[in-house]
Amino acid sequence: MQLLVLGPSAINRDTSRNGALERELFARASGDVLDAPPAMAGRENSLELIARAAAAGIRIATISDGWAGQTEEEEVELDLRSAAGVDVGPLVDISLTSVRLAGERAGEFEDFSRRIRALRAFLAEQPSLSQLERLVVLDSGARGTAGRELVTGALSGLIKDRVIDIVVIDPGPWGLTQGSCSQVCRVIEIDAPAPNPRGPSGDGEALF
Repeated sequence: MQLLVLGPSAINRDTSRNGALERELFARASGDVLDAPPAMAGRENSLELIARAAAAGIRIATISDGWAGQTEEEEVELDLRSAAGVDVGPLVDISLTSVRLAGERAGEFEDFSRRIRALRAFLAEQPSLSQLERLVVLDSGARGTAGRELVTGALSGLIKDRVIDIVVIDPGPWGLTQGSCSQVCRVIEIDAPAPNPRGPSGDGEALF
């Protein structure tokens, strides 16, 4: 069994300070040479990835950030409708919301840690965990060594005397670009979406 986990930045543009800085630095360095993806391109890519992965029998999970004062019973409702109105929400098997406890700090790494904590708590209660062979986490909070070590350390400890393939992918500051989507598809062994053709106006998504 494979489980594909999408954090907030895998569905929408990364709203963190680091995400904004990465986009700014890319625009400054590239000038008019390379095009950044349109604002909604990453979202459309992620929704297509959900549909393709679900069709291949891969389980899908989403993790959303909670808010200060939220209770564990309250969940964030995600809108997973494409620009054309196709709703892939029913294809998502697991919808998790991280809860910020009283006194906990807010911040990019802290929010990411809470998301992984919510994922670990959910997996720890699943009797079908023994069937899990590969876990793929898409979340820009995993950028850098510390984020990746947090994921592998938190999740690999759930499995006793078993080898589980844990893959962590940073979708990037624009959300899931076609390049990142292709990377995910190679890992979970499904066909990647075809590149979006550029229109006469130069619209479309650049491949990174």
